[in-house]
Amino acid sequence: MTCWCGFTATPPSRRTCVGSRGRCVRRPGDTGGGGRSACSPTAGWRQYGCSRGGGVRMPEVSVIIPTHNHACYLPEAIESVLDQTYRDFEAIVVDDGSSDNTQDVVTCFGTRVVYIRQENRGSPAARNTGIRASAGEYVAFLDADDWFLPHKLQIQAAYLDRHPSIGLVASGWIETDVYGKTLRTVKPWLSNRPFLLAECVLGVPLVVHCVLVRRAWLEAVGLFDESIRWAEDFDLWLRLLADGCRFAWLPEVVCRRRFHGQNMSYSPKHMLDGSIAALDKLYARTDLPLNVQQLRNLAYAMAHMGAIARACNQGLLDEAYHYLEQAIEIEPALLFGHPCRLIEALVGWSDHSTVTDRQKYLDALLYVLSGKVYSVERQLRKAMARLHMGHVFTEWASGEVRTLHSELLKALWLDPSWLLNRGVLSIAVRSFLYRIGYIDAARRKGVGDETFC
Repeated sequence: MTCWCGFTATPPSRRTCVGSRGRCVRRPGDTGGGGRSACSPTAGWRQYGCSRGGGVRMPEVSVIIPTHNHACYLPEAIESVLDQTYRDFEAIVVDDGSSDNTQDVVTCFGTRVVYIRQENRGSPAARNTGIRASAGEYVAFLDADDWFLPHKLQIQAAYLDRHPSIGLVASGWIETDVYGKTLRTVKPWLSNRPFLLAECVLGVPLVVHCVLVRRAWLEAVGLFDESIRWAEDFDLWLRLLADGCRFAWLPEVVCRRRFHGQNMSYSPKHMLDGSIAALDKLYARTDLPLNVQQLRNLAYAMAHMGAIARACNQGLLDEAYHYLEQAIEIEPALLFGHPCRLIEALVGWSDHSTVTDRQKYLDALLYVLSGKVYSVERQLRKAMARLHMGHVFTEWASGEVRTLHSELLKALWLDPSWLLNRGVLSIAVRSFLYRIGYIDAARRKGVGDETFC
């Protein structure tokens, strides 16, 4: 029987992996050859079931796709996995109690995809079900409404193969609207420092489908916490970092993240509750470095600022004001500086693809902050100028000269004092020369090493 998506409907009666090479699977607690002690999750190897009944060998990568009532998006997600240039993988769809035709959709792909159904317990539990049913040395996650670019698994698996001390590799992504139209491309490595717990406790610049992580590390920290239904990935990243897992950037764009009605209006309260639960777990540890302990108040305040931003974006102004009061009470130093850290963080949220009307969001911020922050309009202008100038610097560093000019003009209009910065003047001159064709993109190099204030 052939179904609507063009694939023969054969029930997936057994697991198969696509082009598997029979790799060994690393497990925590194993001891490797030569008498090495498994002192960390990345130490030691053993031959773990490299063949299963019928000679089916273990894949190197397991892709876990949790889904709940996303049958309309699921075929594109599955196809993006099956179309990978890297072939040593298995694909597992975990149906988290869907009431739509999710099972029929997966059945269309035959034995190339493993289908598991469970009662509705949330995406953390669905991911854990997939991990426990999988066999790959590396694990990737893909939400049913998103999709991978064709080279995702190939370049990230190759990176982990080359860097055995790295436990998780992360890359960039493209954000799209419900129809797949590009909203923006996110390259977090351009504006974020290396992964340190003292940085990430204030916010981790990752989405779950842009990473590839070693199974050993997931098992070492106990997988996802199923009691945290929101911000569960934030909790996982913090636990991995606190236990010593090393993260690294691979500066490539590897997936597309779709924004639609259901994921653009996450409850500010739910996300805040999840973030606080993650921080409570982290700060209950007795082995945290001193610099992380000293960031406790700021970390909780930053979680509240995420709630302020979401509430402002959804027009929940009274709720936003409530979170603002809590954030300032937790960390009064948020009001220090010009612009203050509070405003800089909240203005930064205006870049997010869930903010479909930036001016409406900024007007909501102005309303909520008035009376709590002095010279709020002036500070908002300076913070917006810094945001645009940040785009200028990152675009200049990455060679995106074509879009730089408009960001530069916006920054200078909001805060002309940037003209006193020699680096900015140099970029302005060179971008103008590029626009009139006097120099090409290859010759604009040379300013990227300058220090900007």
